[in-house]
Amino acid sequence: EGVGGDSLQHEMDVHNLAVEHSQEEVEKYQAMVEGRKELEGFVIKRETALWERIDNLKEKVKRLSHREGMDWFGEGPHRVEITLEYPQYTPDQDVSTWPRITKPFIIELAPLSLMPHTVTFFLTQVHYKLWNGIHLHHNMNHIYHFGVPAPHVNDIGDVTPSMEYLQFQNRKLDKVIFQEYHPEYPHEEWTVGFSGRPSGTEFYVNKLNNTIIHGPGGQPYDAHADVDPCFGKVVEGRDVFEEINKIPSNHLLILDGGGAVIQSIRPLFLEKNPVDEKMKRTIENVGLERSDSSQ
Repeated sequence: EGVGGDSLQHEMDVHNLAVEHSQEEVEKYQAMVEGRKELEGFVIKRETALWERIDNLKEKVKRLSHREGMDWFGEGPHRVEITLEYPQYTPDQDVSTWPRITKPFIIELAPLSLMPHTVTFFLTQVHYKLWNGIHLHHNMNHIYHFGVPAPHVNDIGDVTPSMEYLQFQNRKLDKVIFQEYHPEYPHEEWTVGFSGRPSGTEFYVNKLNNTIIHGPGGQPYDAHADVDPCFGKVVEGRDVFEEINKIPSNHLLILDGGGAVIQSIRPLFLEKNPVDEKMKRTIENVGLERSDSSQ
Protein backbone atom coordinates (compact mmCIF):
# COMPACT_ATOMS: atom_id res chain seq x y z
CA GLU A 1 0.00 0.00 0.00
CA GLY A 2 1.20 3.51 -0.80
CA VAL A 3 1.59 6.40 1.63
CA GLY A 4 -1.50 8.08 0.24
CA GLY A 5 -3.54 4.92 0.78
CA ASP A 6 -2.41 4.65 4.40
CA SER A 7 -3.30 8.31 5.02
CA LEU A 8 -6.79 7.88 3.52
CA GLN A 9 -7.37 4.71 5.55
CA HIS A 10 -6.31 6.55 8.71
CA GLU A 11 -8.78 9.40 8.00
CA MET A 12 -11.56 6.87 7.42
CA ASP A 13 -10.72 5.06 10.68
CA VAL A 14 -10.82 8.36 12.61
CA HIS A 15 -14.15 9.33 11.01
CA ASN A 16 -15.74 5.94 11.71
CA LEU A 17 -14.54 6.05 15.32
CA ALA A 18 -16.08 9.51 15.77
CA VAL A 19 -19.41 8.30 14.36
CA GLU A 20 -19.40 5.26 16.65
CA HIS A 21 -18.63 7.47 19.65
CA SER A 22 -21.52 9.81 18.83
CA GLN A 23 -23.91 6.86 18.47
CA GLU A 24 -22.74 5.46 21.81
CA GLU A 25 -23.31 8.79 23.56
CA VAL A 26 -26.88 8.93 22.23
CA GLU A 27 -27.52 5.32 23.35
CA LYS A 28 -26.01 6.01 26.79
CA TYR A 29 -28.27 8.97 27.60
CA GLN A 30 -31.29 7.16 26.16
CA ALA A 31 -30.54 4.19 28.42
CA MET A 32 -30.16 6.47 31.46
CA VAL A 33 -33.59 7.91 30.76
CA GLU A 34 -35.25 4.53 30.18
CA GLY A 35 -33.93 2.85 33.34
CA ARG A 36 -31.33 0.65 35.01
CA LYS A 37 -31.89 -2.46 32.90
CA GLU A 38 -31.36 -0.53 29.69
CA LEU A 39 -28.25 1.13 31.17
CA GLU A 40 -26.76 -2.25 32.08
CA GLY A 41 -27.43 -3.45 28.55
CA PHE A 42 -25.69 -0.37 27.17
CA VAL A 43 -22.64 -0.93 29.40
CA ILE A 44 -22.33 -4.55 28.25
CA LYS A 45 -22.69 -3.49 24.62
CA ARG A 46 -20.07 -0.76 25.00
CA GLU A 47 -17.62 -3.09 26.76
CA THR A 48 -18.03 -5.67 23.99
CA ALA A 49 -17.35 -3.00 21.37
CA LEU A 50 -14.25 -1.90 23.30
CA TRP A 51 -12.80 -5.42 23.33
CA GLU A 52 -13.55 -5.74 19.62
CA ARG A 53 -11.55 -2.58 18.96
CA ILE A 54 -8.69 -3.89 21.10
CA ASP A 55 -8.71 -7.17 19.16
CA ASN A 56 -8.61 -5.21 15.90
CA LEU A 57 -5.62 -3.24 17.16
CA LYS A 58 -3.87 -6.50 18.08
CA GLU A 59 -4.37 -7.81 14.56
CA LYS A 60 -2.93 -4.61 13.13
CA VAL A 61 0.13 -4.89 15.42
CA LYS A 62 0.60 -8.49 14.26
CA ARG A 63 0.56 -7.46 10.60
CA LEU A 64 3.03 -4.63 11.14
CA SER A 65 5.29 -6.83 13.29
CA HIS A 66 5.27 -9.59 10.67
CA ARG A 67 6.28 -7.10 7.99
CA GLU A 68 9.02 -5.65 10.19
CA GLY A 69 10.28 -9.10 11.22
CA MET A 70 10.49 -10.26 7.60
CA ASP A 71 12.19 -7.02 6.57
CA TRP A 72 14.84 -7.02 9.30
CA PHE A 73 15.37 -10.65 10.22
CA GLY A 74 14.23 -12.65 7.22
CA GLU A 75 11.67 -15.42 6.88
CA GLY A 76 13.33 -17.81 9.31
CA PRO A 77 13.44 -20.23 10.95
CA HIS A 78 15.11 -17.99 13.51
CA ARG A 79 17.57 -19.35 16.04
CA VAL A 80 19.30 -17.60 18.93
CA GLU A 81 22.39 -18.84 20.75
CA ILE A 82 22.70 -17.94 24.43
CA THR A 83 26.00 -18.56 26.20
CA LEU A 84 25.70 -18.98 29.96
CA GLU A 85 28.48 -18.53 32.49
CA TYR A 86 27.89 -20.45 35.69
CA PRO A 87 29.70 -22.22 38.54
CA GLN A 88 30.42 -25.87 37.76
CA TYR A 89 29.12 -28.11 40.50
CA THR A 90 32.11 -29.79 42.11
CA PRO A 91 31.22 -32.14 44.99
CA ASP A 92 33.47 -32.37 48.04
CA GLN A 93 34.96 -28.94 47.32
CA ASP A 94 34.31 -25.58 48.93
CA VAL A 95 31.81 -23.50 46.98
CA SER A 96 34.31 -20.67 46.58
CA THR A 97 36.63 -22.97 44.62
CA TRP A 98 34.08 -24.12 42.05
CA PRO A 99 35.32 -23.11 38.56
CA ARG A 100 33.14 -20.86 36.42
CA ILE A 101 32.53 -22.28 32.96
CA THR A 102 30.64 -21.19 29.83
CA LYS A 103 28.35 -23.27 27.66
CA PRO A 104 25.78 -22.35 25.01
CA PHE A 105 22.23 -23.41 24.38
CA ILE A 106 20.12 -22.66 21.32
CA ILE A 107 16.51 -21.47 21.12
CA GLU A 108 14.53 -21.93 17.91
CA LEU A 109 11.86 -19.25 17.81
CA ALA A 110 8.23 -19.76 16.86
CA PRO A 111 7.32 -19.10 13.21
CA LEU A 112 6.59 -15.46 12.41
CA SER A 113 3.24 -16.60 11.07
CA LEU A 114 2.20 -17.70 14.58
CA MET A 115 3.89 -15.17 16.90
CA PRO A 116 4.92 -12.19 14.76
CA HIS A 117 4.92 -9.48 17.43
CA THR A 118 6.72 -11.41 20.18
CA VAL A 119 9.34 -13.00 17.92
CA THR A 120 10.19 -9.67 16.26
CA PHE A 121 10.27 -7.99 19.67
CA PHE A 122 12.67 -10.59 21.10
CA LEU A 123 14.93 -10.59 18.03
CA THR A 124 15.18 -6.81 18.29
CA GLN A 125 16.21 -7.13 21.96
CA VAL A 126 18.82 -9.69 20.90
CA HIS A 127 20.09 -7.39 18.15
CA TYR A 128 20.76 -4.66 20.72
CA LYS A 129 22.35 -7.20 23.12
CA LEU A 130 20.00 -6.18 25.92
CA TRP A 131 20.09 -9.63 27.53
CA ASN A 132 23.86 -9.67 27.95
CA GLY A 133 24.76 -9.76 31.64
CA ILE A 134 21.25 -10.73 32.77
CA HIS A 135 21.09 -13.37 35.52
CA LEU A 136 19.21 -16.57 36.13
CA HIS A 137 17.22 -15.27 39.09
CA HIS A 138 15.21 -18.35 39.96
CA ASN A 139 15.68 -22.07 39.39
CA MET A 140 12.18 -23.12 40.37
CA ASN A 141 10.43 -26.49 40.24
CA HIS A 142 8.69 -25.67 36.97
CA ILE A 143 10.82 -22.99 35.24
CA TYR A 144 14.30 -21.49 34.83
CA HIS A 145 13.67 -17.77 35.16
CA PHE A 146 15.92 -15.06 33.66
CA GLY A 147 15.18 -11.39 33.95
CA VAL A 148 15.70 -7.80 34.95
CA PRO A 149 14.34 -6.68 38.33
CA ALA A 150 11.19 -4.60 38.02
CA PRO A 151 11.53 -0.92 38.94
CA HIS A 152 11.37 -0.39 42.71
CA VAL A 153 8.58 1.82 44.03
CA ASN A 154 9.27 3.45 47.42
CA ASP A 155 6.78 4.56 50.08
CA ILE A 156 6.05 7.91 48.39
CA GLY A 157 5.59 6.40 44.95
CA ASP A 158 8.96 7.25 43.39
CA VAL A 159 10.12 4.67 40.84
CA THR A 160 13.77 3.61 40.78
CA PRO A 161 14.55 1.39 37.76
CA SER A 162 17.79 -0.60 37.70
CA MET A 163 20.51 0.19 35.16
CA GLU A 164 19.69 -3.06 33.37
CA TYR A 165 16.02 -2.12 33.13
CA LEU A 166 16.90 1.33 31.79
CA GLN A 167 18.77 -0.28 28.89
CA PHE A 168 15.52 -1.97 27.82
CA GLN A 169 13.46 1.14 28.53
CA ASN A 170 15.75 3.49 26.61
CA ARG A 171 15.32 1.29 23.53
CA LYS A 172 11.55 1.16 24.13
CA LEU A 173 11.88 -2.61 24.40
CA ASP A 174 10.83 -3.03 28.03
CA LYS A 175 7.27 -4.19 27.32
CA VAL A 176 5.33 -5.88 24.54
CA ILE A 177 2.37 -4.04 23.05
CA PHE A 178 0.07 -6.91 23.99
CA GLN A 179 0.25 -10.44 25.42
CA GLU A 180 0.40 -12.43 22.20
CA TYR A 181 -0.43 -16.15 22.25
CA HIS A 182 -1.20 -18.87 19.72
CA PRO A 183 -2.86 -22.19 20.64
CA GLU A 184 -0.58 -24.03 18.21
CA TYR A 185 2.45 -22.96 20.26
CA PRO A 186 1.61 -23.79 23.91
CA HIS A 187 3.88 -23.81 26.98
CA GLU A 188 5.19 -27.35 26.66
CA GLU A 189 8.41 -28.69 28.19
CA TRP A 190 11.54 -26.79 27.03
CA THR A 191 9.54 -23.98 25.46
CA VAL A 192 10.41 -20.36 26.24
CA GLY A 193 7.97 -17.71 27.39
CA PHE A 194 7.82 -14.11 28.57
CA SER A 195 6.57 -13.46 32.10
CA GLY A 196 5.13 -10.34 33.72
CA ARG A 197 2.25 -8.03 32.94
CA PRO A 198 3.11 -6.48 30.64
CA SER A 199 5.85 -8.86 29.51
CA GLY A 200 9.20 -7.71 28.19
CA THR A 201 12.19 -7.94 30.52
CA GLU A 202 11.80 -11.45 31.94
CA PHE A 203 11.74 -14.80 30.17
CA TYR A 204 11.76 -18.40 31.31
CA VAL A 205 12.37 -21.91 30.09
CA ASN A 206 9.61 -24.36 30.97
CA LYS A 207 10.96 -27.38 32.86
CA LEU A 208 7.60 -29.11 32.60
CA ASN A 209 4.53 -29.03 30.42
CA ASN A 210 3.04 -25.80 31.79
CA THR A 211 0.31 -25.48 29.19
CA ILE A 212 -2.42 -25.13 31.81
CA ILE A 213 -0.86 -22.75 34.34
CA HIS A 214 0.84 -20.54 31.73
CA GLY A 215 -1.89 -20.82 29.10
CA PRO A 216 -5.11 -18.81 28.74
CA GLY A 217 -6.86 -18.43 32.08
CA GLY A 218 -3.99 -20.05 33.95
CA GLN A 219 -3.33 -17.06 36.20
CA PRO A 220 -5.99 -15.45 38.42
CA TYR A 221 -4.96 -11.89 37.46
CA ASP A 222 -5.29 -12.42 33.70
CA ALA A 223 -7.80 -10.06 32.08
CA HIS A 224 -9.56 -10.83 28.81
CA ALA A 225 -7.60 -14.07 28.38
CA ASP A 226 -4.19 -12.40 28.82
CA VAL A 227 -1.47 -15.02 28.82
CA ASP A 228 2.32 -15.42 28.90
CA PRO A 229 3.60 -15.29 25.30
CA CYS A 230 5.28 -18.59 24.33
CA PHE A 231 7.75 -17.84 21.55
CA GLY A 232 10.55 -20.41 21.33
CA LYS A 233 11.97 -23.77 22.33
CA VAL A 234 15.39 -24.92 23.55
CA VAL A 235 16.53 -27.31 20.80
CA GLU A 236 20.23 -27.70 21.65
CA GLY A 237 22.35 -27.48 24.80
CA ARG A 238 19.80 -28.77 27.29
CA ASP A 239 22.65 -30.34 29.25
CA VAL A 240 23.48 -26.81 30.44
CA PHE A 241 20.30 -26.79 32.51
CA GLU A 242 20.95 -30.30 33.78
CA GLU A 243 24.28 -29.06 35.16
CA ILE A 244 22.65 -25.99 36.71
CA ASN A 245 20.14 -28.25 38.43
CA LYS A 246 23.02 -29.84 40.35
CA ILE A 247 23.85 -26.52 42.02
CA PRO A 248 21.98 -26.02 45.32
CA SER A 249 19.55 -23.17 44.76
CA ASN A 250 20.94 -21.04 47.59
CA HIS A 251 24.38 -21.18 45.98
CA LEU A 252 23.13 -19.52 42.79
CA LEU A 253 22.84 -16.21 44.62
CA ILE A 254 25.80 -16.32 47.01
CA LEU A 255 28.60 -17.37 44.65
CA ASP A 256 31.03 -14.68 43.56
CA GLY A 257 29.94 -13.53 40.11
CA GLY A 258 26.21 -13.85 40.77
CA GLY A 259 25.58 -17.47 39.85
CA ALA A 260 24.40 -18.21 36.30
CA VAL A 261 24.53 -15.21 33.97
CA ILE A 262 24.00 -14.66 30.25
CA GLN A 263 27.49 -13.96 28.94
CA SER A 264 26.38 -13.38 25.35
CA ILE A 265 23.39 -13.79 23.09
CA ARG A 266 23.38 -13.73 19.29
CA PRO A 267 21.12 -14.66 16.39
CA LEU A 268 22.12 -17.58 14.19
CA PHE A 269 21.40 -16.94 10.53
CA LEU A 270 21.38 -19.70 7.92
CA GLU A 271 22.82 -17.43 5.24
CA LYS A 272 23.67 -13.72 5.26
CA ASN A 273 22.72 -11.61 8.25
CA PRO A 274 19.47 -9.94 7.08
CA VAL A 275 20.05 -7.01 9.46
CA ASP A 276 23.42 -6.27 7.83
CA GLU A 277 21.84 -6.62 4.39
CA LYS A 278 19.05 -4.23 5.39
CA MET A 279 21.58 -1.64 6.61
CA LYS A 280 23.63 -2.07 3.42
CA ARG A 281 20.57 -1.44 1.24
CA THR A 282 19.63 1.60 3.34
CA ILE A 283 23.12 3.11 2.99
CA GLU A 284 23.09 2.45 -0.77
CA ASN A 285 19.67 4.10 -1.12
CA VAL A 286 20.79 7.16 0.84
CA GLY A 287 23.85 7.41 -1.40
CA LEU A 288 21.69 7.28 -4.54
CA GLU A 289 19.35 9.97 -3.15
CA ARG A 290 22.29 12.26 -2.39
CA SER A 291 23.72 11.64 -5.86
CA ASP A 292 20.40 12.49 -7.51
CA SER A 293 19.99 15.66 -5.46
CA SER A 294 23.47 16.90 -6.36
CA GLN A 295 22.80 16.66 -10.09
